[in-house]
Amino acid sequence: MKGKQIVAIDVGSTNVVIAVGAVMEDGRVDILGITSEPVQGVNAGRVENSETVGRAVHTAKERIEQELGIKITEAYAGLSGDFIRCEQVSDHVYVQDEQNTKTLKKMAISLKDLSLVTSSDPFFVLKDDRIKDSIDGIPVIKSWEMKEVENSKEFLRLIRERRNN
Repeated sequence: MKGKQIVAIDVGSTNVVIAVGAVMEDGRVDILGITSEPVQGVNAGRVENSETVGRAVHTAKERIEQELGIKITEAYAGLSGDFIRCEQVSDHVYVQDEQNTKTLKKMAISLKDLSLVTSSDPFFVLKDDRIKDSIDGIPVIKSWEMKEVENSKEFLRLIRERRNN
């Protein structure tokens, strides 16, 4: 499927709904597909069990990708819960080839500064297996590791281990 798509995810109290639309030249959005997956762990619109919600989102995402023959890489999402905090961050870089280590070290400085202001814990997600476990104290998670972690507790453990290296 060619052209620009826009994806919206709504996490409701009983269902996760994903809608995919094609952005037309005149700016209108033509709805290509909608899927719904029952969800548990949401009470009165508040996420109380992020793991069950995550599984429902993942199931719905795989279903709509298969139905439409697309790969979803970004989406707009609507959800709420005590653990959710939104920050607008404009410091990002697309890194290629031999620039990796030098560019990532520069980014680590900015991420450390940003984390002091936002009280967040930054980490890198990289495809490059040559990069070590952390860059200047910022943990590095390999993209393939993201697919292998079983749950959020295991993911957070991995980040803590890498931060301590």
